[in-house]
Amino acid sequence: STNSSIGLIYALKKIFVLLKDIFMIVNKNVKALNSKGYVILRNVIPKTLITETKKYAAELLDCKPDSKSITKSMARLESKSKKKFYDFCCLLGFVDPVMKTANLNKIFNIVHKIFKNKNVYLTDNCVFYNKAEVKRLQYDWHVEQSYFPNAKEVITLWYPWLYKVNEKNGTMIVADDSNLYEGYKVKRIAKKNSLTQMKINQHDLENCKFTHCNLEIGDAVLFNLKVAHKTGNNTSGVPRSTIIVRYTDYVGRFNNGWEKQNN
Repeated sequence: STNSSIGLIYALKKIFVLLKDIFMIVNKNVKALNSKGYVILRNVIPKTLITETKKYAAELLDCKPDSKSITKSMARLESKSKKKFYDFCCLLGFVDPVMKTANLNKIFNIVHKIFKNKNVYLTDNCVFYNKAEVKRLQYDWHVEQSYFPNAKEVITLWYPWLYKVNEKNGTMIVADDSNLYEGYKVKRIAKKNSLTQMKINQHDLENCKFTHCNLEIGDAVLFNLKVAHKTGNNTSGVPRSTIIVRYTDYVGRFNNGWEKQNN
């Protein structure tokens, strides 16, 4: 019984150390997100969830569940039907493995702390697509706040699911310390079958360092609604795709101000 007690105490100590480490990592990432406006999380998404996401994509696209086949099928669909491609991008954002990714403890614990334990809602999950010739789906410099004018906070999860992303294939570019600036002048640019741009002037970012979010499969970025970011130039010759999930509060989900101001 003495050995059992010692074993129990040892196990409890290990659990305590583990929980302490998790708590410290969460706090470190929350601090980085609050100060820099974004944080890169390494190896946080299990490969199994990425594989399951590909299976859903393959079913929706009627192709094989490998990255090359999915990429080719997405390119064909985008070229053939802008509407069906849009529907695919929206549908995939809410399939089961993407929702499970959104709720992973290593990610959601950070989000929950940012929202100070209020109810958190998901909104506008979707697939992003960056092909050099498809300019209509490439974002210029913008901040999420322009799309959620009533929301106090929006946290976006952005991650690769087909291939790793880097400067060559047009990964997202963020402007360091841009979250500290409040005076952006926004120009709305709306074109048929294109993303609605809420463009900010790059001149306002001249004092910022630009960071390319180079991510392996399993990595992710979390950023808040004040960080300036844009789509990078894809010079790889292969379309680049990522998935985004947006977390917000009740106002951001149901009364964000975008529809009223921009429809």
